[in-house]
Amino acid sequence: MLKFGDFSVFQGTSQAYFQQLHNLGSRGAMVKLTEGINYVNPSAGPQMRSALKVFKVFGVYHYFLGMPVRESKFFLHYLKAYGIDKTTRLAIDVEDQSLPAYPTSLINKFLDELYNAGYHNLAVYGSAYWMNSGKINLKNIVHHASIWVADYGVAKPGVERYNAWQYTDSWHGIDQSIDYSDHFTRPSEQMEKPTYWYKGKQFKIKSKSVKVYADMQFKHWTGDTLDEGSVVAAKPVKFGKKGVYRLKRIDAFGYISGNIAWTYRIK
Repeated sequence: MLKFGDFSVFQGTSQAYFQQLHNLGSRGAMVKLTEGINYVNPSAGPQMRSALKVFKVFGVYHYFLGMPVRESKFFLHYLKAYGIDKTTRLAIDVEDQSLPAYPTSLINKFLDELYNAGYHNLAVYGSAYWMNSGKINLKNIVHHASIWVADYGVAKPGVERYNAWQYTDSWHGIDQSIDYSDHFTRPSEQMEKPTYWYKGKQFKIKSKSVKVYADMQFKHWTGDTLDEGSVVAAKPVKFGKKGVYRLKRIDAFGYISGNIAWTYRIK
């Protein structure tokens, strides 16, 4: 179970800052990107870049004010503006006191817009109180969105289901969460269908091991495996007609899977 932080304009931006948090045990970041229909976190760009360099993964979230279509379009605009790919974990932050008493249908409309735009790694953030009271109805949340619950001062969250638990708002100056299912520290592994790197020059193995094959069909194993943490120079090469890619090694002979579940893209 890895831990990750919540970052907004109130937190640092430098690689050294994120490295310090990594040294203290944090392994991921959810960065606030937008709020409502007219606010963009001015620190989002450098925070995402630093998080990617240090943690090799990051997610982003939108602070929700109750206008699902307008806010989702605003959020999507800045996702594209920052070049955030569709494997990234996206969350809707549902906590503003101005929201209607029961905003679940509004949450779902927001999620629908993201899902229809091709972003399928979705999550809903909210307090345990709102979830237990039915204000956020977990049974009705669409698209199998992950549940990121905030519940402080307890031994464990008191909600029926959750994928991540924000257990404190005072961990070295950030809100810190525990990721129970790799949805936030390794978000690309949770895609409903396999997704592949189609561009890149350098990759890092994130599974325990990946086999190297002599052919693109993966019929002839070379006998070589790449262990977790190995860095390889490779070129994505399309295989077949269903969006499948192999990584053709440049630094050595052979092919490995281009499935994003097995590798991080460094360059």
